[in-house]
Amino acid sequence: MKVSIENLGPIKGADLELGDVTIVIGPNASGKSFLSTLFFSLFKNNVPPKILRGYKKIPEIKQGEININSLITDVEGILSLAFKYSLERTFGTKYKNLITFNEKSSKILFSNDMGEILIEMGEDFRVKVTLNKELHAVINYIEDDKLPIGQIASNVKVKDSISSISIIYGSQPIDIPLKVDENLLKLLAFDSLIDAFLAQFFHGYFPAVFLPTERNLAISNFIGYLSRSLITKIPNNVDKPSVRLYLNMLLQSMLALRGKKFEIKLGNDEIIYEIKEPFLLEIYNKDGSKIPISLLSSGYSQVIPLDILVKRGRFVIIEEPELNLHAGAQVDIANYLSSLKNKKMFITTHSDIFTIQMAINHVKKKEETLNIYLLNKGTVQKIEYTEKGDVEEIPTITDVIRNQVKEIYGE
Repeated sequence: MKVSIENLGPIKGADLELGDVTIVIGPNASGKSFLSTLFFSLFKNNVPPKILRGYKKIPEIKQGEININSLITDVEGILSLAFKYSLERTFGTKYKNLITFNEKSSKILFSNDMGEILIEMGEDFRVKVTLNKELHAVINYIEDDKLPIGQIASNVKVKDSISSISIIYGSQPIDIPLKVDENLLKLLAFDSLIDAFLAQFFHGYFPAVFLPTERNLAISNFIGYLSRSLITKIPNNVDKPSVRLYLNMLLQSMLALRGKKFEIKLGNDEIIYEIKEPFLLEIYNKDGSKIPISLLSSGYSQVIPLDILVKRGRFVIIEEPELNLHAGAQVDIANYLSSLKNKKMFITTHSDIFTIQMAINHVKKKEETLNIYLLNKGTVQKIEYTEKGDVEEIPTITDVIRNQVKEIYGE
């Protein structure tokens, strides 16, 4: 999928293509975190309920096959509200504050064989969708007499250009007299249709999970996260939104995986971890002996939260996976990431060692696409690598090395 960005945050102009694995390398303050946060804000999940409830023109979604193209105006309307809300919530500021370089507008364009999604930000926030092919969804309303009346659920399955959507509503009588909420059914059907559209268009990149650089600050932000969960009227600047969202994703993932055990291998070492409760783990060596959390290596401390989150998302966005790791451990992390199945990844890094190992692993696998970019001074430059995985020189890194050599040996 091709992405074009103009006049947004530190990005003056960027054209890149998301592959199975996309790596962006660059100096500090070049815009890497901005780019990863941007992708997460747009790919993270479906439409928030408050946005759906505030939309005035929810269409009637009847049972049977629906041509999504015929509802494109409603799709554009709800995505305009949803993307604006998600951008502002994830960045913690109004979208107009993200427009930069003394310009009055900015844009993001996603394009693939299905068509284009154009996000225009200026005086207004607008989403325009252009489709090159027809997208369909089959809607089924299913009554479940084992589910209490009043309860509603949905299930969306996507395959190529057609989706299967099941809206399940309970009919089991309960003590309190209730009836099926027809308006809620209507909202859920439309929500599921939007979810199906996003899954079809952003195939493989939706939904996303995000591990920000500040994940090591998660514990110090935990009080802020709890405060925002318990107190509704609290300033937005009490913590960094990306850290709060990361904690929330981790919490939800651990709730869903509670009581399960998983194995991880880094280099020649292998451990087993069990999720007892959210934020409560027990960790064991392969022989079954328990490892105190205080004695867990930095490598495993990095990879366990990642291993938990990748089980919940198809598109994994990771900032600086090499954080605080020695060269050998950086190679181990690269090998772990390369071993993940059926995942697409967007990775930002400062490390040439990590990047080269990802390229070496890629050329061995051959069946996936790996794109490497240098982000510097607001623009993007593609970095090439050989058929053996040798990455060409990366200016922002080789320049530093050359300066060190000059300092040692002189001009």
